[in-house]
Amino acid sequence: MSSLGLLKAIGEPVRLRILHLTKVSPLTVNELSSALQISQSNVSHHLKILKEAEVLTFEKNGASTLYSTRINPELPDELKALWNKMDVFFSELPERQSDLARLSQILISRKNQPWQGNDFKKWRTMQPDLPHSEEFFRAGIPRQPVAVDIGCGEGTSLPQLQLSFEQVIGIDLSEDRLRVLKAKSPTATAIQAEAGALPLATSIADAVFLRMVLGFVNEPLNVVREAHRILNNGGRISVIDLDPAPNGLNKSFWVNFARENSMTLLIYQSYPGIYLCALEKI
Repeated sequence: MSSLGLLKAIGEPVRLRILHLTKVSPLTVNELSSALQISQSNVSHHLKILKEAEVLTFEKNGASTLYSTRINPELPDELKALWNKMDVFFSELPERQSDLARLSQILISRKNQPWQGNDFKKWRTMQPDLPHSEEFFRAGIPRQPVAVDIGCGEGTSLPQLQLSFEQVIGIDLSEDRLRVLKAKSPTATAIQAEAGALPLATSIADAVFLRMVLGFVNEPLNVVREAHRILNNGGRISVIDLDPAPNGLNKSFWVNFARENSMTLLIYQSYPGIYLCALEKI
């Protein structure tokens, strides 16, 4: 698509609202219709244009399709600069607050619905961290050679990581998820392994990402220790997980871990339902 075509695609008010909401959380056509208070056929029309402009990604979840805002790595530099200012445009939308209020109710109702399909798809639909994913990935900058995404699942995070790192290694226990990852990100390295016993050499990574992982493993401390082991001096561990932490990995844990392992706690920030932290290895 041409630069002019892209600008036309993202400049329409309803499509800006769609991009805003699907940046907050993956959403179905029905959910977007409810949040925007427009018909499903109207939503589908706008989604078609945004998909053709390659500013949306989607994944199947049972019988539904979830749409998410994405950054196209092939954009020219001048359009990437514009894209990086999208939050400014979103903040000026007159419907922003009412859209977000309805979206909040939609996400709450998800949690009250019985799960369908496999557990990973259910978890993927309901994970609450997406509003803060940009902050999460910024914890790994500046651009470095190697990033390791522990518990990467189907590789949803990898395209964004590949914008900041020369090599991205995805670790997951599920062979099926890694197969999907390779289809999405063929240049990434996919390794099937336990998160707490990584088949990687010591001090090979410039950044290690733990995205909604620690609350779902039996030995979270082993995973954190492995993340520290494979990290270079000056590298960062970036964590986003449930708050309150179901396994005790709260702020006190991270403060103590940093002190005991020659690390600096750079960030610790709580949001509704989640926390975000980043540590640097000295």
